[in-house]
Amino acid sequence: MLKKTTKLMGAVAIALALTFHVAPVKAEETVTVIYNAPKKSALEKAAKKFIKSANKMFKGEIKFKRVKKVRKKKKLKKVASDKKAAKAAKKSLADIVIVSSDMAKAVRKPLGIFEMPWLVTNSVEAETLLDKKKGILSKVKRATGRGKFVLVGTMNRGFGYLATYSKPFTKPSDLKGLWISTENSGYVKKSLKAYGAKFGVMNGTIDSLKNIAKKRKSYMRGPKYVSNVPMTYTPALILFSKKNKKMKKLFMTKYMKKGKTKWKWSANGKKLTKAAKKASKLSWKLATENDQKAWASIMKKKKIKVMKIDLNAFRKASGKIYSDYESKINGAYGTLQQVRKITGVMAGS
Repeated sequence: MLKKTTKLMGAVAIALALTFHVAPVKAEETVTVIYNAPKKSALEKAAKKFIKSANKMFKGEIKFKRVKKVRKKKKLKKVASDKKAAKAAKKSLADIVIVSSDMAKAVRKPLGIFEMPWLVTNSVEAETLLDKKKGILSKVKRATGRGKFVLVGTMNRGFGYLATYSKPFTKPSDLKGLWISTENSGYVKKSLKAYGAKFGVMNGTIDSLKNIAKKRKSYMRGPKYVSNVPMTYTPALILFSKKNKKMKKLFMTKYMKKGKTKWKWSANGKKLTKAAKKASKLSWKLATENDQKAWASIMKKKKIKVMKIDLNAFRKASGKIYSDYESKINGAYGTLQQVRKITGVMAGS
């Protein structure tokens, strides 16, 4: 009798185990993030903040991880430029890309608005420019969408100031014959040509105020003159490819509108944009602090002279650059007109 009872209990135990089996824990999804921000820059710190915030929000579900290399033809290759990073994201070799607008034309040509010289010269204008209601954020979103990207958010990469190594300047003609270096080879390069300058590294640079003011070793040449207002403003864009099925599944949902399939943020997508907004806020704070510290250093050491430039003269000399942009690129005219209302720059109109 005892033997039969033991067997019966064993059978019941097996049956219960089969009925109430525990489902395996779902593995964490990995989302790769790629960016090329300068070390210790406001953008690098903000990019890290984005990853950290996203990981906190999706803990146990999605793991956000920075990568520096992507797999191409069975080999891992380093992505050394923003343009290559954008192309890697477009091919879904990386999931999320954070790129500066220096390469914005690789995403969509109308975003060349951020390459216009002397157009945006203070943080108030820059913040308004990226505002959803007052600025051109909807145009940026539309442009990235047409470039087959989804815009997650924007960040502040900072301003670029014009500096020279030996010659003072206040007007465009003072730059004639000088070799000036810049990371941007688009409209900024064209503007230097319009002023009579050349694209090179001998006589000057367009760089962040932090880099211009930084301490150099005795044998290193540093700038002696810097413009009192920035020449360029550069935001950064957080993007992923529309062709990335994994990203769309994780963060977006389909709906129908006028018989067409559309996509919008899911609950997860809204959390992702929230992480982007936190990073954006930090990028503005840090970029502003960097400029304030750099100005304080310049004024204290007095090794670099601040040039009060003729801003109107530089804008007038840049008129052909503005005209070239708005006349050759579809959608550029309306974008530039909207920016003109914010900045008041009518040169080239």
